[in-house]
Amino acid sequence: MTSISLMAVMVVLAIFVGLFGLMLVLIFRLVLGRSKEPAPQPIDLAIDVSSLDKSGPDGNFPQLTCQGKPVRLAALVVAPVGRSGEIPKADRLLDAVDQLIPGLVDIISIDHPVVRFWPGQLSTQGFAHVFFRNVILPGDRGVGTPWCSVAGKFKADGQQFLAGLLCHAGDPNELGEVAVDDNEQWARVLEVRRG
Repeated sequence: MTSISLMAVMVVLAIFVGLFGLMLVLIFRLVLGRSKEPAPQPIDLAIDVSSLDKSGPDGNFPQLTCQGKPVRLAALVVAPVGRSGEIPKADRLLDAVDQLIPGLVDIISIDHPVVRFWPGQLSTQGFAHVFFRNVILPGDRGVGTPWCSVAGKFKADGQQFLAGLLCHAGDPNELGEVAVDDNEQWARVLEVRRG
């Protein structure tokens, strides 16, 4: 072999070795060095009750009552049922909330509660427990304090939703936490009085 052909073979061999090494590095990065997608951060569902307005109902009408006791709405949580469920657009949402408790839209405009939209929940029965775990009432789950909460599922326009309401009565009471299963039970627990 001539020196030129030997040199050409060495150049080709060097290029081949270089490409082979580059290919190994790329394969190594693809197979072993894949950056793992960061784990999704859990959504903070907590509502700090101690940070909310502690005033009770103002005595004017319309007035929200919980088991007959006047209360002020401090927070409202709404969630769809199922992972793919969605919260309706604003106008339909107001209609849905008013089907939950007739007149609740008026209470929202008067009391200006904290409003949160939670992601879809798989278990309608488990929603109340998740709500109570993330909206921790003082004392023995609110009993003996001015705070109370109601959570559960409801139907509006043939679709199921989940809601949690946090209320302040102004003075200590025995209301505590109440889980509800349907619209009829909501109507027995919460009511908007007009006068």
